[in-house]
Amino acid sequence: MRSLLSDELDDQLDKVQTDIAAKQIPIIILFEGGSGRVISRVINELDRNLEPRGINYFHPDVTGGEATAFAEIMKATPGKGEISLYDRSWYSLAVEYCNGDDRVMEAQIEAINSFERYLLDNGTFVIKIAFRMSNEDMNEYLKEYRPHTSIHNTFLSVNHVDRVKFRAVMPQILEGTDTKRAPWDIIDVKGVQETVEKTAETIIKRMKVCLKNAWTKSECRTIKCCFPNPRKDLELDQDASDYNDRMDELSEELERLQILLAASGRTLVLGFEGWDAAGKGGAIKHICHALNPRGYKVARVKAPTQEDNEHTYLWRFARSMPDAGHITIFDRTWYGRMMVEPIEGFCTEE
Repeated sequence: MRSLLSDELDDQLDKVQTDIAAKQIPIIILFEGGSGRVISRVINELDRNLEPRGINYFHPDVTGGEATAFAEIMKATPGKGEISLYDRSWYSLAVEYCNGDDRVMEAQIEAINSFERYLLDNGTFVIKIAFRMSNEDMNEYLKEYRPHTSIHNTFLSVNHVDRVKFRAVMPQILEGTDTKRAPWDIIDVKGVQETVEKTAETIIKRMKVCLKNAWTKSECRTIKCCFPNPRKDLELDQDASDYNDRMDELSEELERLQILLAASGRTLVLGFEGWDAAGKGGAIKHICHALNPRGYKVARVKAPTQEDNEHTYLWRFARSMPDAGHITIFDRTWYGRMMVEPIEGFCTEE
């Protein structure tokens, strides 16, 4: 199909994508707005002008549980030199779980800013585009964005957010997350061609900023930790029969709690850290013996693979996050970056 972009814009978009790939910079371009039709159509048109071998497309299911949805969002982050197009993102997830409580809103905004700091600090550039449409514009232009009727009730159909809730909540989220390092670009929706061209111009401009390394890194923060000794008050002398009786009681309680977890649809992560031979394996073994194997998995953290190194640090853990109602037990965790890696000299002080 014929591209809606001019030859000049097409050439510029091709060049910045080639340069991004050459410099091995991962890019996230996320799209938000009240109309799923607009987002879907614009991404579809832009995709005609991008080299598909360097593009990942992601559309989250924000209704499948907050933890599960965020793990999927994390797994979709790009590798080096790749571009991930988010047809809705963690912002739609935040809107879905805002309930009118100001404290929940503030927590969502802080979580978003923290996540984007993490992405930027780990070398992933974030471009954020929000489509704005008044009621008058909606009546005038929305019919141009109407999808083909035959895709309804298929996986290709456009999933809409609650438009009323989105319009009520999103302005405050936009204001709270419009940061110097990850600013919002607001695009007023007009006709399809005009909107697509404006979006392409915005993406090209932001990518050029990225290529010039004109984005700032956050200041390093000193974290002071004081870990109490968990064994301080433990009674180490215990009769074997008392120990076995107590373990049987705890195993039954774990079995009961796993059933409740499965019924609730919530997720659970258990993380174990410690020196070699500190007892992590034994503790995990005892826990697993009490659980139904259909509801848990054990993730052993090993040396990173080449694919792991292509992504940000937490990506390797996101792949093992549990589904709704399930448990993941991590034998070593993301805390290794703060404890093991500095000691072993695998990272710099920065």
